[in-house]
Amino acid sequence: MALKDYYGILELGPQASDREIKKAYRRLAMTYHPDKHPEDPVAAAYFREIQEAYDTLTDPDKKDAYLQQRWYEKSVGRRMSAMNPLTSVNILKDMLHLDKYISRQDAYHIDRSGLLNHLLQILSPEAVEGLKTEADRNITHEILLTALRCAKPLEFEQAATLSQRLALFCREEDKGSHELHEYMSDKSRKKQWDNVRIPLILTTSLIICYLIYRVAK
Repeated sequence: MALKDYYGILELGPQASDREIKKAYRRLAMTYHPDKHPEDPVAAAYFREIQEAYDTLTDPDKKDAYLQQRWYEKSVGRRMSAMNPLTSVNILKDMLHLDKYISRQDAYHIDRSGLLNHLLQILSPEAVEGLKTEADRNITHEILLTALRCAKPLEFEQAATLSQRLALFCREEDKGSHELHEYMSDKSRKKQWDNVRIPLILTTSLIICYLIYRVAK
């Protein structure tokens, strides 16, 4: 995700004129404006992406620099997808879809290994590289929080693997760093409890059996 496809975000081809860019921006801004979707984080994030794309493609200096970088990316074989660009908005969208799916599953019978693999696929190395440089930290925060919600069923070792991937784009000053620390602390406490739970239950059962035996005598 080194370079965003601003034309793809505005649903335009690379030969679009200034007039077409402005027209596309007005249409998409009207569709995704936060006032129309006050409770939709994807719409809010996408609206910011639309604004960023419009600001870049309508500023002569920014546009020239962007087109040069775009040409370089293509010259070294890095192709961008206009239909589904790898942007922070689409990463958030994929994460929210997974969150919705997980919320309908039985936490005790969920495929934890499959869940971890799915999370790591969404947070691919390429995606993480882009999230490191994402200017809008609100989007990265929402991605992190959604990932942590999805990851609740994971075991400690699996959670640690995911945590390492999340930490790659979560800066110390970000709001999500505290939530990530709390998530791993909770997993650590649960693992410690699981380690003593069975011996404690067995010991308690033996004590009860002994007391029953003593009373029966």
